[in-house]
Amino acid sequence: MKFKSRYYILFFGKYFFTYMRITTGKYKNKPIITQLKGTEVKYRPTTEKTRMAVFNLIAHSKFVEPDLIKDALVADICCGSGAFGIEALSRGAAKVYFIDRDYAQIKLAKTNIAHLKEEQNSVFITSDATNLMPLPDKFNIVYIDPPYTAEIASKILASIEKTLPLHDNHIVIIEALIREPITLPDNFTALDQREYGRTKVIMGRFN
Repeated sequence: MKFKSRYYILFFGKYFFTYMRITTGKYKNKPIITQLKGTEVKYRPTTEKTRMAVFNLIAHSKFVEPDLIKDALVADICCGSGAFGIEALSRGAAKVYFIDRDYAQIKLAKTNIAHLKEEQNSVFITSDATNLMPLPDKFNIVYIDPPYTAEIASKILASIEKTLPLHDNHIVIIEALIREPITLPDNFTALDQREYGRTKVIMGRFN
């Protein structure tokens, strides 16, 4: 049964789960589970509309190298259900690191990845995003989507600057409330900023 909202609900007898859709690519219209019955949602899933807008920005921005998504290494930080990383895999990314401090969200992301049989292209890390561990790969795309009430985007950027290896050709995307103050590191250049409803999306890179 479909509702006039960003979510859909599937019923199997007395059981249900809520989900969104993958918007484009080889997995277009396949579901991304966002909540199972009896579980508490501790994150705010990015809407399909915003997700599509962000990927359109990656694909068409004059600041981004053409076809950056193809064979990209992606870090989906504060991944929640894994929607951004899953969309990246659908559009041709080579590997995605799903990072979240809440193991329940990592389990949900694993469930979604298992449905797509993309385990070999996925890495799952339970970690505080403000204190990231060193990783072996250099990333092309880093997506940061912390809880809106946490106001920790600035701390996550500082952790990325200190720890996360980045490819020379990379972009960092931050999703936050329009009113949320974000302190950008001195060597971080904001290339573009868009607003979608009450959400702002900042795209930039480290110099």
